[in-house]
Amino acid sequence: MKPKHLVLMVLLGGLVSLKPVAALPVAVLVAIGICDFQRSRQFDARSWRRYFLGNGLLTWALAPLNLLVDALCRRNLRIYRLADLPAGHREEIAYVIDAFRQNLPLVEQLAPQMTSKRRGMCFARWYGKPLDGSLAMPAFQRDFRYVQTIGCSIFNRRQRTSVHYGPLRLTLRCLYNLDPASGDDVFIEVAGRRHYWRDDPLFIFDDTLVHQSVNDSDRLRYCIFLDVLRPSPFPAVLCLLVRCVRTTVVSARRVFYANWDMIR
Repeated sequence: MKPKHLVLMVLLGGLVSLKPVAALPVAVLVAIGICDFQRSRQFDARSWRRYFLGNGLLTWALAPLNLLVDALCRRNLRIYRLADLPAGHREEIAYVIDAFRQNLPLVEQLAPQMTSKRRGMCFARWYGKPLDGSLAMPAFQRDFRYVQTIGCSIFNRRQRTSVHYGPLRLTLRCLYNLDPASGDDVFIEVAGRRHYWRDDPLFIFDDTLVHQSVNDSDRLRYCIFLDVLRPSPFPAVLCLLVRCVRTTVVSARRVFYANWDMIR
């Protein structure tokens, strides 16, 4: 029996044991979860357990919202090139990257805070709200229409994330490596596809796909970290949902990045 069939049998067995009044909503949630899960195209038993019983639980819980967002947006390409995005998105992404590159000393000043840390995250904006800190550059005080979150993620030497799912599909994750290593030991892998920073410092993807970032080199890895509103015929609706997320989960950075150290 294939692993995916075994996991489905366990889920269905759990449903059968529930009373009818409780079984229907649970069955709907499981069906929505399966619909959402299959997007990563990783059907081994470990992936099923990770999504339904492990660190994918938050993504499963938010699957109804994410599928609604899918209906409001253009077709999800899963992994994007910059050219796949509309002109307004491209302009804002290029603007932020240029601002970081012109202010590299500010980014490099974060290095001393990484002495005893595995992975650090420093934010300049969080879901549209400007934040104080080392990255609070004047360039980031402008009104962004598409870029919602601006930060920098820093990996210490020989560090990697767990294999995990992001929670929300309101935005696309845009990463730009500020100092790409020339070897094959620094990369990100998304839904089975491995991207080496040496080949292209820019990588844009759907964060709710299963992924892992790896720095097996002997130097720090700096990546610009952006959340960019998904292309949609209804940008005002997505902006409203982003504001709702920001106001209802005000301290969500501690939840979403529980395995990271927040640095300033």
